Amino acid sequence: MFKLFGNNQSGYTIVEVIVAVAVLALLAAAFTPLLTGSLEIIMDSGDRSQELFEDKKDLEKEILDDEEGDLEIDAEFSDPDETIDEFITIDEANKEYFFND
Repeated sequence: MFKLFGNNQSGYTIVEVIVAVAVLALLAAAFTPLLTGSLEIIMDSGDRSQELFEDKKDLEKEILDDEEGDLEIDAEFSDPDETIDEFITIDEANKEYFFND
């Protein structure tokens, strides 16, 4: 007669499954701060890039709107040691400007 319910020993025991889940949980817990820290840095960089883009846009608008050629730039920087000369070069003879990289 055929055995319908044999003694099949090819599966994992409940202890092995619990140990595997625990190891995966430890790995997930270890990498969570790394991922959240990276996302925070990415978001801060995006915010800073957006602020710089807006400042650049405002500066370009001021330069283009300057009809008399006596442009005085009133800029605020997050670092008090920064000056506009670190960011832009103005060629007054040709009325051109270049942003420094």
